[in-house]
Amino acid sequence: MWAGYMAIASPHPWVDTSGFPVIVITFPINSTVTELRAMTVATRRFALELKEPIGIVSDLSAIRAGDPEARSIYADFVKDVRNLPNSPVRATAVITPSTLQRSLLNLHSFLVGKTPYPVRAFPRRDEAMPWIRAMLSTRRTA
Repeated sequence: MWAGYMAIASPHPWVDTSGFPVIVITFPINSTVTELRAMTVATRRFALELKEPIGIVSDLSAIRAGDPEARSIYADFVKDVRNLPNSPVRATAVITPSTLQRSLLNLHSFLVGKTPYPVRAFPRRDEAMPWIRAMLSTRRTA
């Protein structure tokens, strides 16, 4: 936890708020569409209540297969949170072991992405954390 930040309760078991203002969403190997919907509803509600800037780490490293419906649900959730009035999100790191997925995400973010905050993909969480913290520190003083 950073100086000046209070501990904050997690809205869902997949959402780790122990390092607030960095919030880590860890997707399990197996989940149902119902569980994913519950996570997105709880986290969307949570984001609406936040007043402090946050960094999000979406850890997709355990996911081995992509359900098209699940991808669509999560993509809609990301768009919703991104477009919240006064969105608390200042940066997002995506963790995926796939070199191809990381390359595509980083290329898309650099060339095409129209996000109001930086998005970057990493192979491991320990590589993402310094970047997300730096983005929060830079944005907090701006």
